[in-house]
Amino acid sequence: MSDFFLGKIVSETTCAALKNRFLISRKGKEGAERNWDALFQYYTEEHRAYHNLNHLQTMFGFLDETSFSGKEKEWLETAIFYHDIIYDSTRKDNEQASADLWLESEGNIWPKEKCAAVSGMIVATHKHLPDGFYLTPYLLDIDLAILGAPKAIYRSYTEAIRMEYGWVPDEMYRVGRAGVMTKFMERPRIFFTDDFFDKFEVRARENLSQELDSLQNGIE
Repeated sequence: MSDFFLGKIVSETTCAALKNRFLISRKGKEGAERNWDALFQYYTEEHRAYHNLNHLQTMFGFLDETSFSGKEKEWLETAIFYHDIIYDSTRKDNEQASADLWLESEGNIWPKEKCAAVSGMIVATHKHLPDGFYLTPYLLDIDLAILGAPKAIYRSYTEAIRMEYGWVPDEMYRVGRAGVMTKFMERPRIFFTDDFFDKFEVRARENLSQELDSLQNGIE
């Protein structure tokens, strides 16, 4: 099973692997180095405790365990690279802004079919619900695999998310976070694809249940 990479510090190995992956898929494309530099700057912003390059490395590990290749894998790779390029916990339009920035950066180098598909997948991460495109459930499941992580890793993840919302008072944060976790728990399935459901559903529900108990005890 793939590793979960967490923390604000990103290793040189991870940076090199991500850069190589980005540039190989864009070999011969205009502005590839410039776009990587911009992507790197966004994902290494100081306020990112979780939504950073380590998060991308985790997602690519899970992508590589799927059977996708060719165009399908290329589209998912692009969506992963750009899905959180804009991340500011004070905003409510991060996903749309990320899709817009991707189109601004690379829309001129890819076919219209890919532009539409990738933009849709990125925007779908806002509510984490499928949009009817067959690749979207895989992006959503890869993005949320952390919910099914071992307990110690999940705890580190929740601490990192709290850091990203450091501007929110404790009681308000607990109420808001509990609301988000409750919505996931109320779904018939947290993970949409069978592979991720089989791997992570049970443990994800255990993690969410324990976090909810902690949050609600804090609220009370």
